[in-house]
Amino acid sequence: MSAPATQTQTEAKSQGSILAVVTTVLSPIETLFGEVSHFTPVIFTFGSLFLSVITLNYPIFLFTLASGEALLLLNGLKAVSEYFATADSIKESSDLGKNPKCKSSYQGSEATKFKYLLDNGLSRNIPNSPLYFITFAATYCIQSMYIFSKECYERGAAYSSRPYLAYLSAGMSIILFSIYLLIYSCDTPLGITLSIVAGVLVGLILCNQNLLFFGKAGVDMLFIPPLISRKGMDYICVSTN
Repeated sequence: MSAPATQTQTEAKSQGSILAVVTTVLSPIETLFGEVSHFTPVIFTFGSLFLSVITLNYPIFLFTLASGEALLLLNGLKAVSEYFATADSIKESSDLGKNPKCKSSYQGSEATKFKYLLDNGLSRNIPNSPLYFITFAATYCIQSMYIFSKECYERGAAYSSRPYLAYLSAGMSIILFSIYLLIYSCDTPLGITLSIVAGVLVGLILCNQNLLFFGKAGVDMLFIPPLISRKGMDYICVSTN
């Protein structure tokens, strides 16, 4: 009996070592991923605004305005969910988010810095702010790429593959953060589902809104010139000097 017992102890030590290595490698990545995800409301508002001003980029500036609209719609959705809250749902939401990983660990010079946009790291009512903003931004950019699908195709593989990469990376980000929220009991499956649905709808609506008001150039997140159909003959002036 000693041989099987020794083998079992050896296997247990081996599994423990593997688990320790995996934890050591993945823990910093997981912490960074969670922190960045919790910061998404700030990233997509102040971050895109700063970038658009520095680079004088028109589509990113419109994306900043759309992020502000998304924030207003988020507050409206929260007000609606709070209005329909019941005693059971209030009790259930009060039990969520007690894990420190459900909140941003950012500590500013003032306790209230970014408090409004960060929403204390977790939305107590539907929708979940970070997940909503991640889904909104992903949907907005993917819809922009869909609008420019012909331009991407005409420019060859270097551009035509970008929408597919966007689908993959956006889907992975949303799925990973949803799993993160579930693992640490930051939100419920229903809350996560409704947050994703709300983000997708808002992203589609605001992207098409900017397309309607500002044309294709206003939603050009790939920064490529749109194709224009022209009638008649084009002339090229050649200098004889």
